[in-house]
Amino acid sequence: MKYARPSVDDLINNVPCILKSSRQFLAWNLERGEKKVPLTPDGHSWGDYKDPNCWRTFNDALDLLDRRRAFGIGLVLPSPQQIKTLSGFNLIPGLVAFDGDAKRSSMSARYSVPAHISDYVRSAKTYSEFSPSLKGLRALAFGTIPTEKQNITKHFGDGTELSLYRGGWVTLSGLPFGGSSATIEHRQQAIDRMVAELWPELVAGDLALNEPVRAALPPLQESESFILDRSRSVSEERIRQFIQGRDRTADQLSKITATWEMKRGWNHGNTPDSSMYTKRIVEEALRLRPLFSWTMQDVVDILITFCNKHQLQWSFGRAKRQIADGQRYVSRKTCQRGVGGGGDCTSLVSPTHTPTLTCIGSQINREHNHGEELASNTTQTNDLPIEKDLKSRDTFGSQSRLHEAAKLSRHFRHRSVVRDDIIDAVKQYRGWVKTTTIAAKVGVSLKPPRSSFKG
Repeated sequence: MKYARPSVDDLINNVPCILKSSRQFLAWNLERGEKKVPLTPDGHSWGDYKDPNCWRTFNDALDLLDRRRAFGIGLVLPSPQQIKTLSGFNLIPGLVAFDGDAKRSSMSARYSVPAHISDYVRSAKTYSEFSPSLKGLRALAFGTIPTEKQNITKHFGDGTELSLYRGGWVTLSGLPFGGSSATIEHRQQAIDRMVAELWPELVAGDLALNEPVRAALPPLQESESFILDRSRSVSEERIRQFIQGRDRTADQLSKITATWEMKRGWNHGNTPDSSMYTKRIVEEALRLRPLFSWTMQDVVDILITFCNKHQLQWSFGRAKRQIADGQRYVSRKTCQRGVGGGGDCTSLVSPTHTPTLTCIGSQINREHNHGEELASNTTQTNDLPIEKDLKSRDTFGSQSRLHEAAKLSRHFRHRSVVRDDIIDAVKQYRGWVKTTTIAAKVGVSLKPPRSSFKG
């Protein structure tokens, strides 16, 4: 026989207590001596782990095992939807099961599992046990894996394999492995490291830019790996940190809250511009990151929570681009910030740079380089004589109060890395400068955008 019947006493003594109050256990039997199949509630026929009617309490499953109506018991890993709808089952969410299988390997024997399998399971430092074959290992931890599939599996080519499960069901033996913890631990970092090593295609690890960083720009922060998994989320406390920041004013708090709720009016017609919102959330999370000691994974998880809240798509490619751009944006300090504010919601401090010079006819008007979105709250001062019959909307009289939107074309209205490069290049010249000169300096095309635009 390939499997050993679990002992009721071992299961009672060693299965973690947190599981015993839930109704997510199965009783199972062997079909044709090898295939493990769940049983129906009465224990007389084959059932289906997807059917909650087949799920039992720990004691009910043990009862069938003790009466030898079942060969073993198992644990269901419920989906988020099942956790919501089956509230009376007291289901335990967020479980990841490790399954190291070596029963097809010539290197394995009962209670002796190849080191490359046992090392991975041992590194999780959580509850672990031998599988019913006694040639494999099982472990349970709290965390997530970056896939919508039920499980991911790594085949090592020697008859051994290692799988991580986020759904389905797994068997339990109650036979602890080595120095197993008596409890199920939160081990997201260990899971992330394992995924990065065994399933690198699931990990977004390279945040380097596709283009060389110009010598004029400060270096990017050191790259960090992260996992883009739509099933992840952050706690309410983390969201509160993001919204509250540090010492925000009432105006700052109102603006970042409106950004989080997608009520800033950044629209394409009647449709919200999701890329603009995700860009702002990324920038703000990156800026707050050192204040709250967040990892890059924390930043990504904040974005995932935001996208799930508003049912937005945030692809792998967009994640890399927006985080890379956000790192450059924050490191260059393009936006003057007050303490603890950030991004699109911070009061501006007095500029320390040379004012931008804008040429209008024969006049040169000095304008402070304030944030476009806060221009309506900024006094623009022009200490040059007022030219009569001015038609340009970019020229204001002395001590004129600006009550309208920023004077930027639609395609140039919001901050971006390219926009800031162009502005920095223009600021190096005191008079008129050819657009071809600026384009060559910045490395952008002069071709007009495809969308219709009336200049």
